[in-house]
Amino acid sequence: MALPVRITIMAKTKGTLDFSEGENPPPAGKKYLLGIGINNYAHCPQLHNAVRDVEDIAALMHEKFGFDPEPPYTQILRDEEATAHGIMLAFKRLIREVTPSDTVLVYFSGHGEFDPDLEVGYWVTVDVQRDAQTQYLSNDIIQRFLQRINSFHTLLLVDSCYSGSLFLDGKGKFVSDSYDFPSRWGLVSGRNTIVSDGRLGENSPFATALLDTLRRLDQPMNVGALCDIVKQYVPAATQKRQTPIGDPLSMEGHKGGQLVFVPQTKSLDPDAAAWATAEAENTAIAYSRYLRQFPRGRFTEKVEATLERLEREANRVEDTYWAEAQSKNTLLAYHRYLRQYPEGRYNAEANRRLEALEQEAEMQKRLTEEVPTKKNEQEAAEQKRKAVEEHQRREATRPQNGTVLQDAPNLPKHGVCERRDF
Repeated sequence: MALPVRITIMAKTKGTLDFSEGENPPPAGKKYLLGIGINNYAHCPQLHNAVRDVEDIAALMHEKFGFDPEPPYTQILRDEEATAHGIMLAFKRLIREVTPSDTVLVYFSGHGEFDPDLEVGYWVTVDVQRDAQTQYLSNDIIQRFLQRINSFHTLLLVDSCYSGSLFLDGKGKFVSDSYDFPSRWGLVSGRNTIVSDGRLGENSPFATALLDTLRRLDQPMNVGALCDIVKQYVPAATQKRQTPIGDPLSMEGHKGGQLVFVPQTKSLDPDAAAWATAEAENTAIAYSRYLRQFPRGRFTEKVEATLERLEREANRVEDTYWAEAQSKNTLLAYHRYLRQYPEGRYNAEANRRLEALEQEAEMQKRLTEEVPTKKNEQEAAEQKRKAVEEHQRREATRPQNGTVLQDAPNLPKHGVCERRDF
């Protein structure tokens, strides 16, 4: 989704750096990325864009900011992989692998919860029961893991409801513009509130703000400046329903520094460049383009695996549309499905059901038109029946010739009645 706010990064403004003018670059350690995205919850409402958000952020980090896409430097946990156990194992790998000169970026996109009694926020992992807070990963646990990671810089990005509860203690931390000191920062998608997953098939407002800012970045920028921009973008994109928070985290290890995003300018060989482009676009068309260019390329297996996953995801989204159409079972619902998927897997069945519904509607229309006619016919028949009965009653009471009327008024008491016309 295109955001209504545009940024302009001016040279040597606050938060931007120019290492060509004598400023020292950040420490040259390794870069580690842990991405966690959950769409397909087992017991909680489904999300649409969480996995895509994580993958797009990871692709950008690989392509532009020097993060290594291979394990152990990049770990991406999608859907069923993002159990509480799986997430804790990934954090423990970082604790074992990371050294004091390294940088760590953690990105979580999924459901969040908040316990007002304990004033504790949680990450909701893929397999937990709804409202089973004892199974969730609390912010306390996440911060404990982060604190044990012996990095130079750690940045935690969280796109979930109630993610602002990470900052509930209200303790301020010292901040400077220096990248020479270790740092522990957090940037979350909202305060202690519900946040948006975004439109189906797009990125969330939070992920869009990050991607749009970092994709157009052409000079180094520290995390504080990034936070400031995102905190302007997201409220503008959500009509002020969502306001991110970006600050140092209250934990040991923060010494006042800031992570710096430094765009990479190194050239790639054609195969790697095509892979980086496909990964950044993260669409079936982009990956198909790579396979046409490099059918036996170094990244062919990855591309094919990604295409299979995208196809499964696309089928899942189509299944959701089809299930909704079946549930509503209306002309409008099936037309909406066909408009969204003009060549979808359920087109034949959708058209068959449309035809049946149209025939049913036509029959109902005819019945509605016939009802007044039948009612009129019934009323006419009833009137005719009553007229016949009335005629028969009169005939039954009419005196016949030669009949003696007993005690008839105004007639002779004895004798034969004369015929009269009544």
